[in-house]
Amino acid sequence: MKIKEFLANKYFIREADEKDSMKIEVLAKKASPLRPSVAGTYEYLALCFKRYFLVAIDEDILGFIIGLPNINNKNESWIYQIAVHPSYRRKKIASNLLKMEIERLTDDNFKKIKARILSTNNQSFKFFNKYGFNIVGYIDNWIEVEKEL
Repeated sequence: MKIKEFLANKYFIREADEKDSMKIEVLAKKASPLRPSVAGTYEYLALCFKRYFLVAIDEDILGFIIGLPNINNKNESWIYQIAVHPSYRRKKIASNLLKMEIERLTDDNFKKIKARILSTNNQSFKFFNKYGFNIVGYIDNWIEVEKEL
């Protein structure tokens, strides 16, 4: 397991563990406008997609990102969710999580990352745009973005 420390900010990033799932669920509920997943989903994702499910942690979980390989296209992956506790926003936690996720996906030979953003979530849209994601479509209330690796 690759762990990256961010000493200046007193937190580190590591792969999520199934034991983290309850804390992640609580954080997801605080991270509006994110829609938290149903009970048990985070545990399942930590078991099955550990390499792409990262948490930023000090004494508690400050943020997380979940990436998923696209089973229909082996060159493509998706960012399922990214969230940071409201008290820890604007401290580059989301940026560091995304950078580490991109690094892992690149190392694993993925060629593209996609995400869907709720059309009313301007903050998330600006965040992904800042990291080179471009709009590729609109689906109902969602904006689909992608980044070539």
